[in-house]
Amino acid sequence: MTGAKDSNKKPQKSSSVSETKANVIAPSELAKQISDTIDHSEFAYARWGISVISLADGAVIYQRDADKLFTPASNMKIYTTGVALDLLGADYRWRTSVYASAQA
Repeated sequence: MTGAKDSNKKPQKSSSVSETKANVIAPSELAKQISDTIDHSEFAYARWGISVISLADGAVIYQRDADKLFTPASNMKIYTTGVALDLLGADYRWRTSVYASAQA
């Protein structure tokens, strides 16, 4: 049969092994790179809330205004839109009324 699977065949092993090595950076260097980036003049009026924690031991590697509250930005709007679509459906319409008084 064409396209049928032979259940007696064993999977062939690949003759080459692929390794991926991650660049490892010291926590102090990472903190410096983050600070250097966000302290750049083009971000002078930006607000940052950052917390970087080691997955290995839970140590805090970097924090800047991590305890401050921020107004949700674009990413939160995407999530909110997705939930609204799921709960309300794509055909749901908001009714918005606009009222004005007549000027004399």
